[in-house]
Amino acid sequence: MDYKLLLKKLISFTRGALIGILTGVIITLFSAVVTLGGKINTRYPYLILLIPFAAVLTQWIYQHFGNTYKEGTVIAIDEINNNVIDKDHENLATSQIPKVINPVLIIINFITTFFTHVFGASGGKEGAGVQIGLSTSTLFYKAECLLYKPKANFSYYLMCGAASAFASLFNAPIAGVFFGTQFAAPNTSRLDAYLSCISASFCSVFISRALNIHTLSFNTVTTLPISIGNFFLVIAFASIIGLLSIAITSFMNYTKSKFNNLTKNPYLKVLYPSLILMVLNLVLLLTFKSSLYQGLGTQLFKNVMLNNGDYYSFFIKLILIVLTYAACFTGGEVVPLLLLGSLFGSAFALLFGLPQATFATLGAVALLSGGTNLPLVCFALGFELFKYQEPTLLFVTVAVAFVFSGLNGIYEHQKYPY
Repeated sequence: MDYKLLLKKLISFTRGALIGILTGVIITLFSAVVTLGGKINTRYPYLILLIPFAAVLTQWIYQHFGNTYKEGTVIAIDEINNNVIDKDHENLATSQIPKVINPVLIIINFITTFFTHVFGASGGKEGAGVQIGLSTSTLFYKAECLLYKPKANFSYYLMCGAASAFASLFNAPIAGVFFGTQFAAPNTSRLDAYLSCISASFCSVFISRALNIHTLSFNTVTTLPISIGNFFLVIAFASIIGLLSIAITSFMNYTKSKFNNLTKNPYLKVLYPSLILMVLNLVLLLTFKSSLYQGLGTQLFKNVMLNNGDYYSFFIKLILIVLTYAACFTGGEVVPLLLLGSLFGSAFALLFGLPQATFATLGAVALLSGGTNLPLVCFALGFELFKYQEPTLLFVTVAVAFVFSGLNGIYEHQKYPY
């Protein structure tokens, strides 16, 4: 028996577990803050009138602390893809990574994501959550460097941080493992990091569950039986979703660039789209007499899963999400993509007389697959988050949507998936 290899694997497993435990605790607190923001907004929906103020304040925070704090995920992706070896980080005082993926990022994401949700902007939480996981793993790396010189590659810490944060946010440890090992380069599954990512992902979920983390939760939906007709139906549906993901991500980037080109003033760049966002939210609030379209859109999720969808919510929420992205609110795009996919799937089902909840689930994971270029992550989410119990057509859905989505994606600097 190779005792050195066994010891190395034991250290890797333990390191991942400790990162997972620490990340699980912090993500639970983060989720509680986001939930609190959403509850305050629901109770006082006219806080949307302060959306422009929140956008400018968020921008001021990043201008004050440095815009590099926005790029934590991008820096991590570059670091993982470059596979920087340990000797390049001997001098932490001059190392680029500890300056950028900094524990301060944890505090910034807590504050700015709270602003997003308390004022009713249509942002997510997983983007900020993953950055918190990356910052936590960097903090753990720094602590190890103070005690002794770790032999593990720094990229392993980052993958563990991303895996544990994603897993905790969605109560999905398997999806977390796939996310941590593939989000930087979908064409490469980092098997060398599987052991540490498995321990990080599962430990973070165990801890967050024990601390009663607030996550999205869905009842089991009716699955499509396997048949030739359903096989081709799912292929057609997933193909449309894949093309839709191109349209949505392009629309988001185009809108943001247009507002950026209007002025050189960083505050006016976010003020203009946030003013439009405020007006639209106010019109919706007065029209529907509820805050249904504000924030994460949890009630919209519940509606489509209860077969109470409609034809128009997809378009309304799409505009709100695009404007939120253009106004540079913190949060993320994963939950918004899941929501848009579920709303589109529900409308598709209504149009053709199909089960709404089933196609809302397939639409959610398909659009996320196209938007992230991570079909295996979305396949696992279908089981763990949406409780979809039939694997064959679920896999066909995420795979076909991924193929038809091309190279577009929400993660900058991600290596091309093919």
